Amino acid sequence: MLLTVATDGENGWFRHAGENAGFWGWFFEPLLYLLNKDQEFQFIRLTTIDEYLKEHLPEDTIVVDDGSWNVPGVPDDARFLKWTEGKEREDTWDDILKTSILVHEADGKVRDLGQTCPPKLAEAIKQAWRWLLMAESCDNFWWGGEDWLNRSKICCTKAKEKISEIMKKS
Repeated sequence: MLLTVATDGENGWFRHAGENAGFWGWFFEPLLYLLNKDQEFQFIRLTTIDEYLKEHLPEDTIVVDDGSWNVPGVPDDARFLKWTEGKEREDTWDDILKTSILVHEADGKVRDLGQTCPPKLAEAIKQAWRWLLMAESCDNFWWGGEDWLNRSKICCTKAKEKISEIMKKS
């Protein structure tokens, strides 16, 4: 069985304990207890989703409807309006899309170099991906104020700087 634990961790729900804390009380807290007792992880096998799927090919397909958790004041969460609505958010997503295209192109160039790829280029593409992923952070769009959206824009700028290094040297 594959159990994937993915949480919106900045909310600090890990501070809630006991049976009444739901997931945190009946699963996560006991898991941390076991991890502290057995740091060799003898009771559990840690893996990635890719590794698991290589060993256990899916037999069925599950379709999950679009949607998000309840967002007060946003009537249609299946369109993710809290993360997409408004000119500022649209412009920021556009910057991320353009940056993503550049990162993918640069990644292709680095991959084409294969074993001959200089370490500096390998590190630059790694950093470009890191900056792009930070630009895509959902919190920037959830909060959506100028300061938050500016974080995404700064991350896009940093990713483009790394891409520029790659394009000059490849």
